Amino acid sequence: MRELEVKLDVDPGWELPELAGEFLEPRLITSTYYDTAARTLALAGVTVRRRVENGRSLWQLKVPRGKSRLELEAPGGPKGPPKAFSQLLLGLTRRHPLEESATLRTRRTGTRVNADGAGVADVLLDSVDVLDGRRVRESFAEVEIELQGGDERILDKLGRRLRRLGARPGAGKPKLFRVLGLDSEPTSPPADATPAEHLRSLVARQYAAILAHDPGTRLGDD
Repeated sequence: MRELEVKLDVDPGWELPELAGEFLEPRLITSTYYDTAARTLALAGVTVRRRVENGRSLWQLKVPRGKSRLELEAPGGPKGPPKAFSQLLLGLTRRHPLEESATLRTRRTGTRVNADGAGVADVLLDSVDVLDGRRVRESFAEVEIELQGGDERILDKLGRRLRRLGARPGAGKPKLFRVLGLDSEPTSPPADATPAEHLRSLVARQYAAILAHDPGTRLGDD
């Protein structure tokens, strides 16, 4: 499925305002992320994780698709990602093994907002613990506004309302990037850099884009 969302940063203890819509049941989700030792997936903006909720294990693969992401899901246990996922990731992993890179425990609450046919979006407050074994290494909170259908302008409308209540624009990156301190986009050189530096930067950005879209290309639909 296609995932289109807006992320906002909030302080610990921040609470969602009352929103006109359907209250969503609270969720407790444990997500274990996997990557190569060189973090080639994360650096390409691709995430692979095993999500456990209510005893059910599900593997998820998310790859960039324009300003949204394509999300694939498949059942599976702790032995490793489904074979279909591994095949889609060959251009990134180059057959290097995947290993655990982070484990996050997320407590999620939220509301599904229906803007009178103009759009439907889930407004979600995630309280996240970064786990080191059984120990909580750090904690943070963020808001996700996920489009469920209709006009995507509802995302900006809800985002503006929450920012007036103390939320802040987020980096728009997956939670894993925040935990690992990674940036998936090559930085641009200053304007007065040499032509060679500008050329290297251009090639780096193009190469990063090729890698990021390699799994989607292997799907064959675009």
